[in-house]
Amino acid sequence: FYEGNLLDARRLFEEARDLYETLNAEPADRSRALMALGLVAVEQGELDRAQSLLENALQLQEENRLTATALHAQTRIGLGNLYLRRGGWDEAARHYRRAHEIASNAPSLLRAQALIGLGNLALRQRDLRKAEMHYNDALKILEGNFPNSPLIVQMLLNLGMVALESGDADLAQSYFEDAERKTPQIHASHMTERVRLNSAILQIRRGDTANTLSLLNQLVASLQRPGSNRLLLGQAHFYRGVVRARQGDIPAAREDFNRALALYQQAAPNTIFVALTQLNLAKQDYRAGDAARARERLEQAIAIIDRQRSLILDPDLQTAFSENYFEAYSLLALLEAERGNAARAAELLEQSRARALLEQIQRTQLESLNPSPEWRALQNQWQALEAERIELRRQIAAIYAASEQGEVTPEAAETQARPLYESLTVLERRQQQLEDELRTRFPNEARLLTPPPMSLAIIQQQLDPDVALIYHALVENTLLIAVITKQSVHAHYQVVNPATLIEEIRAFRSEIQENREAITAELIEQGARLYQTLVAPVAEILSGYERVLLCPEGELSQLPWAALVIETRAGKPIYWMERVAIHLTPSMGVYRYARHPRPLEPAPQGVLVAAVSKYETEPDQSAQQSPDAVPAEPEQVPARTQVAQRGTRGAALNNLPAAEKEALSIERLIPNAIVLREDEVQPERVREQARVRRILHFACHAEAKDENPLESVLKFDARGERWLTAAQIMARWRLQADLVMLSACETARGKVYRYEGVYGLARAFLHAGAKSVGATLWQVEDESTAQLVEEFYKSYIVRKLPKDRALQQAQRHMLQQGYAPYYWSGFVLIGDCR
Repeated sequence: FYEGNLLDARRLFEEARDLYETLNAEPADRSRALMALGLVAVEQGELDRAQSLLENALQLQEENRLTATALHAQTRIGLGNLYLRRGGWDEAARHYRRAHEIASNAPSLLRAQALIGLGNLALRQRDLRKAEMHYNDALKILEGNFPNSPLIVQMLLNLGMVALESGDADLAQSYFEDAERKTPQIHASHMTERVRLNSAILQIRRGDTANTLSLLNQLVASLQRPGSNRLLLGQAHFYRGVVRARQGDIPAAREDFNRALALYQQAAPNTIFVALTQLNLAKQDYRAGDAARARERLEQAIAIIDRQRSLILDPDLQTAFSENYFEAYSLLALLEAERGNAARAAELLEQSRARALLEQIQRTQLESLNPSPEWRALQNQWQALEAERIELRRQIAAIYAASEQGEVTPEAAETQARPLYESLTVLERRQQQLEDELRTRFPNEARLLTPPPMSLAIIQQQLDPDVALIYHALVENTLLIAVITKQSVHAHYQVVNPATLIEEIRAFRSEIQENREAITAELIEQGARLYQTLVAPVAEILSGYERVLLCPEGELSQLPWAALVIETRAGKPIYWMERVAIHLTPSMGVYRYARHPRPLEPAPQGVLVAAVSKYETEPDQSAQQSPDAVPAEPEQVPARTQVAQRGTRGAALNNLPAAEKEALSIERLIPNAIVLREDEVQPERVREQARVRRILHFACHAEAKDENPLESVLKFDARGERWLTAAQIMARWRLQADLVMLSACETARGKVYRYEGVYGLARAFLHAGAKSVGATLWQVEDESTAQLVEEFYKSYIVRKLPKDRALQQAQRHMLQQGYAPYYWSGFVLIGDCR
């Protein structure tokens, strides 16, 4: 078995089983034979047979009180492997965790196998750091105790795949080369096929298809022999299909994909691999003009994707999973649009957007569904665990971010992260138990844990009569635009180069930020080009609508839509915001929740302002400077951003004199507003005051952390003693606010996901319950920000305009005062516009 000779292994294990039965052997021996046959069947891809054998072995052990034995742990590892290959991640996790518990007192080989199973599960669920940690732990056990084990080769291959999925192809290659060198040394010739497959995947990722095809041809031929792993053969066919498709040999690619699909559907029909294969075949059907067959395949793929996603408990891992597989929604939406079914296209786009955020928001508000003490007690326990989970995720991300910055070694980072991951595992198990209890004891309320898909009719119910909703999606070199109003739905699609469009968006942002005082010809040209691509195709549909709600995809969420140029008159640009009031939403599900009345909650009242204008400066460093050193010129206009580099504390932040002006202007407009200033702005005090306020306004420094968005932060001092992170907001804040205004730098920025949206401060406040958030796309200047904010509140509070119109009026005011787009187009409103 360990040499990969599965046919002889099966024959010998069957003989052993028969002898044990003839001799009426001990239950442990009989179950061992069944387990061994089950392991062989798993490796051969005969998963139905494997399940029967392993479950019979498990039953024998349970009936004869063998559940604390190494044999029981090994049987559970086999069942974990079985369910993992079938896509049953919840069952796989249950078996692996129980095996890991038993293996703590078992032989070290068994501990290594349990760690490998947990690593495989983490890799499937896109928790790459956890997978790497488990694999490294297993590798240390194997190298220290079993230096000739074929599992060493498997661990090197697995670590290479983690590196490849993390974007480090060079490190992946190093692991794969180590595995190739080890294979003959430890007589693991049966691992050759796996080494070849992983090397082929690496070459495909690098775009080297010429050499890869020959390698995959050898692999497919090798795996045709009797007794070989049928699922591995299916993977070889799949990746050969990918290579052939890239080389333009579509008939051969289709043949490979169909063979891969047949092999997997026979053994493991509900795995994500089947969904991926169906997605690739759907693309080929679509390009060949067989839209009906493509739609059928995509529906099947989406059913599997949704089921697999539902088995992931951690919202961060759900997001990572969605990024890899939700393209199926966008492609099916395009196909529906092309056949004239705009309603279905819009519904599919909505189903792909911000699902983790919606589920988190709904979860935080579930205590209001049932006033019983039992329900509230369970909810409170779950929320406490969720707060711990968010903090553990923040700490883990911070450790690995420090490693990537070179502040600690990768080995030290893994050592620091290990106890955090162990705590996370215990916590997730308790969360799962609580969730199971909630679903059992309160089935009606538990159904709301996963919001149902929104129909077109429900989407339209959320729209005011004068608002038009626009979805944008990029798929198959096509821009899909869906426009929904109270009475109608339309879809438009056009050929674009997605990479070029994203580069144009980034160039437009850069042009605005780099030319703060000027409206350059390049800015006008770029703004006009983007308008022609993104808005002009549906301009006729938008005619008569003065308010627009955008639900953009990925990088489009970072576009300053207000500054798009409709036309020029006498050389002067006419901006889109001059014609329409604009606001955004991560999804209509999130939008609906913001507009839905929440029972059993007191109505929010009043305004809370937290304003910090005075920040400590750095200590006098003149003694450390050269006497000839020339002091740097101070900035003419202080931006609301930190000057210090990442990770330093106590470094100078610019004072923000206009933050105090903002506070004073709000006090004039709203005399009963509560204003906290300077040292009064303590995170815990603000949290307590904010719980029942209708409006929260922050005027201070902020910093977005693109790679670790949970550490995006509002800075209430220069020393780091009074900082408020996105993680803290998500974990501990619960709001009823109609509006949270983040008058600080980059508060609408963070880590951008294609389908889930932007992770950062704005999302954290939506998660906490805010109905809308005002935020910024870049570093904003102090004085002009105060002017824009004052104009916004004049319109929103005094003239009682909707928030989107109030923002439009403030932006128009800034434009009329001669301010370039840098000073006003970076302000966005996310959420309910009322």
